[in-house]
Amino acid sequence: LALPVALVPFSPRARLVVSRLALPIFGRYVAESSPKRQEQIERMRAAFVGESHRVFASQTLLVAAVAGIAGSVYGVYLGALILRSLAVSPEVIRSTLPGPLGFLAAIVNVPDLSLLQLFALLLVSSATVGTALAVGTYWGRWTYLDQRARARGIEIDASLPR
Repeated sequence: LALPVALVPFSPRARLVVSRLALPIFGRYVAESSPKRQEQIERMRAAFVGESHRVFASQTLLVAAVAGIAGSVYGVYLGALILRSLAVSPEVIRSTLPGPLGFLAAIVNVPDLSLLQLFALLLVSSATVGTALAVGTYWGRWTYLDQRARARGIEIDASLPR
């Protein structure tokens, strides 16, 4: 599922697959009238997007959801990597540090974590990275339209006679 989502900017076929998945899931939700929807439609008009608001917004929500899930998986690996890199014995730290800084070995050492503590730490890491990636993806898709609209406006202004 992540591969078609990653290929959306490059492949019309991937865009079609994502649209066909996104519309049944999010189509009704994004079709509801709201001030935010009107603002998004204006952004799309300014950027000259060739899709309806319902399709683009549904795709955006699906892409953000998949990014959040992938980010959660990456978050677990990132948390495990950080724990693994910090799991150095105090003796090794003392041997690499100069003598007067040997006391830092006790401070830097990660204590042995219980299974519940380890689960909680990895859960927080997963939730943090997943949420950040989902929100960033959602925000990025709509911000990209602003950039396209700005570039389009500059091109139109440049093409007008002076």
